[in-house]
Amino acid sequence: MGSDYELNDEECQIDFLARKISIEKASDPKKDMEEWCKSRGRSDILAYKTQIESTKEEAKEVVRLFLRRDGGYVDQLKRYLNLDLDCFDYSGIRNQQERVKILYLIYRMKKKDSPNTNIWQIFNKPTMENIDDFFLDWKTKNGDIIHHIKSNLEKEISPHIRKKINQDFCFITTSWNCFLSEIQTKLDSLCSDGCVSNNLSSIINKIESIDIPHKPYTSTKYELSPIETFYLRILQHEQIGQITDILFINSIKARSDYSIPESMIDAMKKMAATPIKFDEIETFLEDTNKLAPFIYKKENVSKNEKKRINNPKGKVLRLIQCFDRVDPMVDYKDHLDQLHIISALQVLLLDEKNEIFDYTFADYQDHMKHKPHVQGALKIDTDPIDALKLYLTRKLTDHWYANLGRYRTRCEFLKLQNVCDKALLKIFSCPNISEMKRIHTIYFKIFYNS
Repeated sequence: MGSDYELNDEECQIDFLARKISIEKASDPKKDMEEWCKSRGRSDILAYKTQIESTKEEAKEVVRLFLRRDGGYVDQLKRYLNLDLDCFDYSGIRNQQERVKILYLIYRMKKKDSPNTNIWQIFNKPTMENIDDFFLDWKTKNGDIIHHIKSNLEKEISPHIRKKINQDFCFITTSWNCFLSEIQTKLDSLCSDGCVSNNLSSIINKIESIDIPHKPYTSTKYELSPIETFYLRILQHEQIGQITDILFINSIKARSDYSIPESMIDAMKKMAATPIKFDEIETFLEDTNKLAPFIYKKENVSKNEKKRINNPKGKVLRLIQCFDRVDPMVDYKDHLDQLHIISALQVLLLDEKNEIFDYTFADYQDHMKHKPHVQGALKIDTDPIDALKLYLTRKLTDHWYANLGRYRTRCEFLKLQNVCDKALLKIFSCPNISEMKRIHTIYFKIFYNS
C-alpha cells in the first residue's frame, strides 16, 4: 500500500499474488538453509530444493484461503463488513489492483503484523474499543488494528475522496448531535418535569409509530473503488461501534433512588448555577457537614455517613475526568458546577457498590482478567475503558437531573436519544454514501418535524 509502483495485468491476478506470498514465506527458510549448509556441508541441498518446489502447493492453499466460500477472506469481508469484492466491475485494471492490495493487506495483518489478533472477530463486534482515537492521543484496546488498516488504505485514496467521505460522515453525525443538543437546551429551560416528560413521550410515540421500511435502499451498488469502499466500511464500523455501546449503556436499568425532597430542590438549583474549577474540587469536598445533607438527601445525617464522604475523594476526581469521553472536542473542565460534585459523590456513596459492568469487546480476555467493577475501575490510576467512562458519566448525570427534580425528563430524553441512535444505525449500515445521505434526510425530516 502507498507505493508508486503500478501493478500490471498479471500481478493483479489472485494466483500471482498467491505465488508471491508463497515465495515470501519461503524466503526466510532459504536464508536459514544457506547458513546451515555453510556450517554442516551440502548433503541436504536436495531437501531444500524440494521445499522450494512445495511453494506451488502453498500457492494453491493461499488461493483457497482467499476464495473459499466457507470462511475465505472474500467471504468474511462480505459477512462482517458488508464488503463484497465479487460485486465490483473488474473490466478496468484499477479495481483489479485494489482487490489484490486488500487481500494482501489482510494477509499481512493476519500472518505477520498482528498474528495474535483475530481481525474477523473485531469486525464482527463493533464497539468503542475498535475506534481509532490516535488523533486524540488516546488508545483503545483494538484501535491500533483499525488505525493500521485506515493508515494503509489512506495511502491509496486521493485526498479529495478521503476528505469528501469524512465530510459526509461529519455532516450526518453533527446534524443529529445538534438536533439532540437543541432539544436538551429547550428542556433545560422549562420548569415542569411532568409536563416536559409527557411532551417528550408523545414525540417519541409519534416517531416510533411512523412506518419506514427496514431496508429502504434505492441503490445497493458500490459508488467507490474497492479500497475506497473498504475505507468507508471501516468508518461505518467505528460509528456503529460507538452507537451500539451507547444504546447498551442507556439500556442498563437504574439501580439507585432518584427521589429528592421538594424542600431541597431550590438549594440544588443554586449549586447547579455555581461553577467550580477542577482544581477547586478538593477544597469544596472538605466541608463534609455542609455537603452531607445534599449527598444523602436528608437533614439528619449520621457521623458514620459523614465519615464516608472522606473515603472516595480521589475517586470523585477520576469520575469527573470521565467526562473527557462524552465530547472530546469540548473541555469538560469549563462546564463543571457544584452539583456535579454532589452527584459524583452520590454515585460513589448511594449507588450499588459491587456493580459489574457486563460488557465485552473483541479479545477482551487478552486485556483484562474479568469484567470490570464499575466503582473499582476508579480505584486505579489507569483510565477505565471508554464504554465504562460513558456509563459512569450517565450515572452522574442521572443524579444531577434527579437532584433538580427532573429525573422523569432525563429518562424520556434518553429514550429519544435511543430512537435517534437506532435511526443512525440504519443510516451507517447503508451500502454507499448516496444511500446514507438519502436515509439520513428521510429520518431527520421526520424527527425534526415531530
